[in-house]
Amino acid sequence: FYWPGYGPYYTETQALYNRWLRLNVVEGRYYRETGKSKTIWVGEARSTGTSSDLREVLNPLLIAAFEQFGKNTSKAVPTQIKQKDPRVENLERVR
Repeated sequence: FYWPGYGPYYTETQALYNRWLRLNVVEGRYYRETGKSKTIWVGEARSTGTSSDLREVLNPLLIAAFEQFGKNTSKAVPTQIKQKDPRVENLERVR
């Protein structure tokens, strides 16, 4: 029997990791001719979670980035992609 406000408290801590994916698209012909890159689009995707293994979150990050591919969003676009998303499962089948 515990009186409200009194008794044992248990806390659990878990590390959270920020994972970033940056896609830098450059003009191919200019790069091949000069060896220098001229950026034509940059896309970034970020995720936060308990896994430090980038391999586990890479496919959802790729999907999030490619949903906005080539667009000038001018802002962060929040999205949620779960590991059981059919698009993630399709990418995993390609291996």
